[in-house]
Amino acid sequence: MKPLIYLLIGASFFSSFRDLINVLGPLGKLFTFVPEVLAALLLASVMLELGRRKQLALSPKYMLLAILLLSHVLIGIALNTVPAGTVAGGMRLYFKFMPVFLAPCVVPYSEREIQNLLKFILFLCLLQAPVALLQRVFVFSQQETGDVVRGTFGVGSILSITLVSIIVALVGFYQRNRLSKKQLALLAPTLFLPTMINETKGTIVLLPIAMFGLAMLNAKPGHAMKNLLLGSLLTLAFIGTFAAAYRVFFPGNLENDMGVLEFLFEGAAADAYYKDKGPGEGKTIGRWDSVVFAYDILLADPTRLLAGLGIGNVSDPSTSSIIRGAYSEEFFEYGVDITTISYLIWEVGLIGVAITFMMIGAIFWDAKALSRQDTLVGALGLAWAAILTMMPAAMLYKDLIHHAQIGFLAALVSGIIVSARYRQLATEKQRILYAVGTPLRSGGAGMDPNS
Repeated sequence: MKPLIYLLIGASFFSSFRDLINVLGPLGKLFTFVPEVLAALLLASVMLELGRRKQLALSPKYMLLAILLLSHVLIGIALNTVPAGTVAGGMRLYFKFMPVFLAPCVVPYSEREIQNLLKFILFLCLLQAPVALLQRVFVFSQQETGDVVRGTFGVGSILSITLVSIIVALVGFYQRNRLSKKQLALLAPTLFLPTMINETKGTIVLLPIAMFGLAMLNAKPGHAMKNLLLGSLLTLAFIGTFAAAYRVFFPGNLENDMGVLEFLFEGAAADAYYKDKGPGEGKTIGRWDSVVFAYDILLADPTRLLAGLGIGNVSDPSTSSIIRGAYSEEFFEYGVDITTISYLIWEVGLIGVAITFMMIGAIFWDAKALSRQDTLVGALGLAWAAILTMMPAAMLYKDLIHHAQIGFLAALVSGIIVSARYRQLATEKQRILYAVGTPLRSGGAGMDPNS
C-alpha cells in the first residue's frame, strides 16, 4: 500500500505536465488518468487491509462529518434530479482523494517513513524550479505572460500555492530544529523561484497569512516576537523580490514608476481579485466576482442556494455528454471554476461550504494539538495547521478541486495528521486505564498504536 502512495503522488505531479503531454501525443492524454487509476487501486488495497486489521484510526467526528456531507450530497442530487452519469462524474471529482486520506488511518506510518515521504515530496517540489526556469527562459521566452510558467503542474497558480505551502512547512521545521539555517537558506529561495516568474500574484497574499499563522501557533513564551519577526522578514523579502521580478518579466502589466504598494493595492495584484466584470466574460471575471455571481443567481431559489445544483451538474461543457451536467453553460458564463468557493456554492450550496469548513476546522485542531509534541509528527502538525490558516484565502483565490497535485498532497498529510492524533489519544487513554488498574482488552479497535 505504501509504495502505491509514492507512485500516486509522483504520478499526480506529472499528470497535467502539458509540455510532456504534448510530446507524448495520444499517450500523454491517457497519462492524465494514471493518478485516478492508482487511487482506485489504493482504495481496493485500503478496503482489503481494513478488513484484515479491523482497525481504523479515525475519530468519530470525521465519520459524522462524512455522513453529513454524503447525506447533503444525496439531497442535492434528489432535489435537482441529477442524471446517473453526471452523479458518477461528480463522485469521481469530489471523492477521488478519499483513499489517500484513509490509507494512514488503516496502516500507521513510523517517524522514519514520514520523514522519507516528506523528502520525496520536497524533491518533487524542488524539481519545479529548473523546469519553471526552462519554461520562462527558453521554451516560452517570447510569451509576455507568466501563465506558461507552471513547472510540471497544469496551472501556475496551483504550483505557487503548493510551493508556498512547502516553504511555510520548511520554516516550521526550522523553528522546531528539524532543519538548519543553511538548509532553509538553500531550499526556500529555490522554492520561491517559480512563484516569482509565473505571475501568480496570490502568493503575496497567501504567504503572509500562513507566516502569521505559523508565528502565532508556535508562540512559546518569549518566542512569539522572534517567530513573527522571522516570518515578517521572509514575507517582506519575498514581496519585494516578487514585485521586482514582475517589473522585469512583465513590464507591460504595470504603470510607469509603480512601487510595491501600488502594485499590491492598485495595480496588477489588486486587479486579480475584483474586476467588476459581468456574466459571459469567462476567465476575465475576478475571483470575488465569481463568488458574488454564484450567490446572487442561486439566491432566487433559497433551497438551491443551501443545497446547490447537485454534484457534477455544473461541469465543464467540454466534458463527455454522458457526464455533462444540466447547468454546464453556466460554467464559463459565470466563472464557476475560478475559485473553490464559487464552485462549491454552485454544486453543493452554502450548507456544503459550511460542512467543508467544518472538516478543515477539525483537521486544523488535530494538527494544532499534535504540534505540542516535540517530534517529527509534532513539527508536521505545526506546519499543516499554519498552512490551513491560509486555506480559506486559497479557496477564494483558486479552484483547488480539479487539481490532482494539491488535492492528493492535502489528503495524504491530513490523513497522517488525523490518524496520528487518534493514536495519540488512544495511547493516552490506554495509559490512564492501566494506571487505574483497568487494562484494555487486546484487540480493541484502533487502540493499538503499533498495529
